[in-house]
This record gives sequence, structure tokens and C-alpha cells, in this order.
Amino acid sequence: MLDQGSATEPGSSKGWWPLAGGFGVATLGHALAVAALAIPVTKLGPSDPNANLDAGDRFGVFYGVLCTYAAVHVLLLNVGLVFVWSERGSRMFKRGLVTGWVGGWFLVIAIVTTWLALAES
Repeated sequence: MLDQGSATEPGSSKGWWPLAGGFGVATLGHALAVAALAIPVTKLGPSDPNANLDAGDRFGVFYGVLCTYAAVHVLLLNVGLVFVWSERGSRMFKRGLVTGWVGGWFLVIAIVTTWLALAES
């Protein structure tokens, strides 16, 4: 009987590189979602840096950013789940993908929480 972490176990790869690769791919997905936020900001935001947005315009920009962020994350989550549930790929890569996805969410929540805490002070 093979032990759980054996490198000869079917579906696993040797070393930690597949785990690091999955973590990197998931982190890249989070970075892609954040980079996509530039689209609604440039389309819906003010064209003049000195422009003053009223409450409705600020809400429109915020809503556009929120919808874009959610749509990109839903798309990336679906692609990731299809890969994780498939029979292809190593088990360590899949673990890295899930770990990177959860770790990325913790990082995003920590950054937003810190930003909001600093904005109030």
C-alpha cells in the first residue's frame, strides 16, 4: 500500500513544483481580476482629473467595478473548477490551484479591510 504523499502514487507528481505552479496560476487569476477593474474605471469614470463626481456617478463607477470583478471571478472560478474536477493534471497542481484561490481571497479581503480602516482615520 502506498502512503498518501508518495511520489509514485497515481495522479501525483514529484516535488512541490506542481503545487507552486497551481498556486501561481490561481494568484495570476486574482491579478487578472484586479487588472480588469481598469476597464469600467476608464469607461465610467471622469475624463478630467479635476472633475467632481456626484453621488450617482460615484455609485455608477462602483457598480461597474463590482460587476466586472464578480464576472471575472465567476469566469475564472468556473474554469478552475472544470480543471480541478477533471481527471487530467496532477493532484499537487490541483491542491495548489485551490490553495492559491483561497489564499488570494484572503489577500484581497485583507487589502480591502486595511484600505477601509486607513480611509476612516
